[in-house]
Amino acid sequence: MLNTRKYIFDAAKLIFPFILFAIILIFRVPQSFSQTFSSYSGILFLVFLLFLYVTFRLPARYQFITFSLILFVFAMTLSYNWTSGFSDNRIIGGLLPYKDGKSYYDGASLILNGERLNAGRSTWRPLFPAFFSSILWFTGQNLKASLAILVALVGVGSFLSAQEISKAWGALPASLYAAFLYFFVQYFIGVTATELLGVTLGCVAFILLFRAANHPRWFDIILGLVMLMIAVSARAGAFFIFPLLIIWVGWIFRGTNRFSIRAALVASIIIFFTYLLGNTVLRYLIGAEGGSSFGNFAFSLYGQVRGGTGWHSAIDTLGTRDTSKIFRAALLYFVDNPFSFILASLKSYRDFFLPGTTGIFIFAVSGEQAVLGTILWIVSLGLLTFGIIRLSKHIRLNVSSLLIASFIGILLSIPFLPPIDGGSRFYASTMPFFFALVSAGLGNFPVENPKIISETEYSHSMTKIRMISIVLLILAMPLPLVNHFIQRPEKFDVPECSFGQSPFVVKVTPGSYIDIVRKQEATCGLAPGICYEDFDRNGDEKGVDDFYDQLLALAGSSKKGIRIIPAHNLVDWKSHYFVQDFDRVSDGLDNRTISGCATKIMTMNQSIYFIESVYTSE
Repeated sequence: MLNTRKYIFDAAKLIFPFILFAIILIFRVPQSFSQTFSSYSGILFLVFLLFLYVTFRLPARYQFITFSLILFVFAMTLSYNWTSGFSDNRIIGGLLPYKDGKSYYDGASLILNGERLNAGRSTWRPLFPAFFSSILWFTGQNLKASLAILVALVGVGSFLSAQEISKAWGALPASLYAAFLYFFVQYFIGVTATELLGVTLGCVAFILLFRAANHPRWFDIILGLVMLMIAVSARAGAFFIFPLLIIWVGWIFRGTNRFSIRAALVASIIIFFTYLLGNTVLRYLIGAEGGSSFGNFAFSLYGQVRGGTGWHSAIDTLGTRDTSKIFRAALLYFVDNPFSFILASLKSYRDFFLPGTTGIFIFAVSGEQAVLGTILWIVSLGLLTFGIIRLSKHIRLNVSSLLIASFIGILLSIPFLPPIDGGSRFYASTMPFFFALVSAGLGNFPVENPKIISETEYSHSMTKIRMISIVLLILAMPLPLVNHFIQRPEKFDVPECSFGQSPFVVKVTPGSYIDIVRKQEATCGLAPGICYEDFDRNGDEKGVDDFYDQLLALAGSSKKGIRIIPAHNLVDWKSHYFVQDFDRVSDGLDNRTISGCATKIMTMNQSIYFIESVYTSE
């Protein structure tokens, strides 16, 4: 009887956080409350930190409360998007991907239709659209459900990695780590962004290497290095961390010698072949012809050799987007002006450690929160310094050398990942290692109480994280390739259209469109039903982006509203936003292919197909 109760309690502890997460997203949370979690504030940081500290101090059997708290804040951030109709240069109506996110979403859809990725962002980083295609496949190509799963995965990774720090160093370091990680990804929650996958895989890699540091096992070391390479490939980042980790592996497996060349060689081979599989091979199998991995790196490098002028200076100066030409121009400029790159590197280090949107510390140091933000930034910088000093004094400990090696690798990468080009998001996949270093300044490790678990406990506890790692790897590569190669082109008839209209054929899937409607005409306030009033009020791009202005105008001129569907036109496999007057929207069209004729409306960044007539097929 006691065992039965224990099993029921254990099952409930595992399920409850996810049920809470789902309830928040299924039901409409008032915007006045969820908006609190939509952006950074110093007060929210401190409150979340306090609640984390209280829950992390609870006995191990109640740690599901901490997990629930972490999923709660992630869900609240996502809920705000879905209830407010928020729009900016990443998302439309709180749900639909825009610009970069649209490229990755398009790539995932192409994979599921047996087509190759388009040239550009999705080919530069094929791992993310490949991974997201697996989630879309699992949900029946339901964008809304897929985004929820992606966000939940980040929450799981955040909790499990914070739990590792809690076991080793205590509740306060774990709380600080989890708070930093949440506010780092907060901006990307609800967006088809590579940063979310990078952080998730980075957390898993951190757990594997952090545990293996105290109990060196080749399987876990290899798996950790593989997961980290997949993470950095999904969200291009601090690649110089890998040479330092290779040195670290040679150090921890040194035995009676000073260094194991054999161990370092094995680590090098594993990292090299994982890179080839996750980038070159995957791109060759599903990417656009002539595409290149990390093609945007050429743009950043050009801006750096010119003194930190930013990635767009390559386009402005050279008038081309050809990465090979930009690389050559960057090399020639560096040869003639080497000190220009040094100057840009110094600027990058400055920007990296300064607070704000471009730096690694998100604290606001202007406006109403200036004083609080400045204090939090100074404290965080002090903890980082203290953590480095403490760990350096005990560099012979494997955990200490792991974090110091990771930090040096991140530092060496900064000149090549300038914050001026994208803030701190370049470092998403390695942030668990960086924030752990900050947390080390508060922990009772490594001096007073290093908690080394037994071999039996280690093997038992590693089973879960190994299984999670393998599942994530399957979702990232084998499953997308299977889905890509087994798909067969769908047969359809191309409609005949009058002059000035274009034929289209698209598949409409549930949760993958939004309806912008008047409150008095239809139910709204939770995606896909977005209230026109919210869409108008919460649009950051209003008056800035003609695409958003055009959608707003179409919705405003319609009696009831409009439906917006981002999809590929199966006639020519080009991606558009299809807009239909709500008066003409028929119920029960989900998971059906619709065809018809549309008027094309061009804007600066996107094309709109305004649907004039529709035919449906089963």
